[in-house]
Amino acid sequence: MHVTGTAERPAPAPSGTHPVPAEDPNGDTGRHARRFGLPVATALVMGNIIGGGIFLLPASVAPYGTVSLVAFAVLTVGAIALALVFGRLAHRDPRTGGPYVYAREAFGDFAGFLAAWAYWITTWVSNAALAVAAVGYLDVLIPVAGHRWSACLAALVLQWLPALANFAGTRYVGAVQIVSTVLKFVPLLLVAVGGLFFFDPAKLGPFNATGGGAVGAVSACAALLLFSYLGVESAAVSAGEVRDARRNVGRATVIGTAGAALVYLLGTLSVFGTVGHERLVTSTAPFSDAVNAMFGGSWAAGPWPSPPWCR
Repeated sequence: MHVTGTAERPAPAPSGTHPVPAEDPNGDTGRHARRFGLPVATALVMGNIIGGGIFLLPASVAPYGTVSLVAFAVLTVGAIALALVFGRLAHRDPRTGGPYVYAREAFGDFAGFLAAWAYWITTWVSNAALAVAAVGYLDVLIPVAGHRWSACLAALVLQWLPALANFAGTRYVGAVQIVSTVLKFVPLLLVAVGGLFFFDPAKLGPFNATGGGAVGAVSACAALLLFSYLGVESAAVSAGEVRDARRNVGRATVIGTAGAALVYLLGTLSVFGTVGHERLVTSTAPFSDAVNAMFGGSWAAGPWPSPPWCR
């Protein structure tokens, strides 16, 4: 018997399960349309993988020699395999949360808590590396690294700027992500592609600079490079905000990971071939050094080189 003016209550979900909202004909789920589609989701993956770490990466792996390129290739295969896994998991469970959701659904609340806790730790710990890279490159334009407090202040400002975008909402985060990805790609592609025209094999340095075996060098370098692919899970973590998440999260993850890997490999190879090995090992701004080697002059303190038609 139903009472007029009241709605029938749906049956409660079985204990221990987490119902997934049904998709509508347009591929959206939940009570509101998702805010971004495949292009922004792909930019989210690429932007988070290619963070500030790429700008210090060639100098970080230079002490191992060019064997680091082999380690890069091995890790790229693993990263793309992981991207396929995240795509399949998002297809089965397109909710926001990524690793937390998958671990909780498969192994229970405690496993989900551990996954979320570990993921949170890796996220805020990486801010230290991002701050070092950002201040190192800012010092090329504005000398801030020479004084402790000015360096700390610059690092805090650069860290809080993207954080403010998160307070503005998901729609603004997507726009900021696209803009920041494009701004990062301009200098990276300039060096990655342009550096191939200035490539000097004599500057590559030794293949294995560690003095040990090649397998050990690859393993040690791979442990360092694992940090480079942090962010492959980004689209899955934001699956609840992706339009047609069952299909687009997997595509964005694979495309974004493959694109980031291409930029990584070409950029590192070009820097290796334009900046001398001894200089690269101690560099705090390897991509800036590569541009200096390609076009001459210095981007740091000192006059900019005059163009040829003014000489």
